[in-house]
Amino acid sequence: MDEKSLTTRAVTEEAERHSSSREDEDAEEEEEGFEGPWYRFPPIRNAGLGGIVLGLGWLAGKLSLGPALQIPLYLVAMALGGYFWVREGWEEFLEEREVGIEALMAFATLGAG
Repeated sequence: MDEKSLTTRAVTEEAERHSSSREDEDAEEEEEGFEGPWYRFPPIRNAGLGGIVLGLGWLAGKLSLGPALQIPLYLVAMALGGYFWVREGWEEFLEEREVGIEALMAFATLGAG
């Protein structure tokens, strides 16, 4: 083999090694997960707490306790329920320059309000 084909082959092999190592890193990141009961997983816990606070806001409305109580409860429910997804969407946008589903849902929520 001549020198040019050896260099091309070496570059190709190095690119394949780099590509496979990156794929392995991505697979490891995806495999890393939360270990523990589901109710201790922070995004699920916050979503559940947000749902409870949302229910309290609804109940305050049904009991005619007024918007001075309802509105803060609804705002707290939105903050609790959406914190992790908004943060993840923002990080994805800044790091990867991609608009993911998290960011789209946050924008839709802001637009609906």
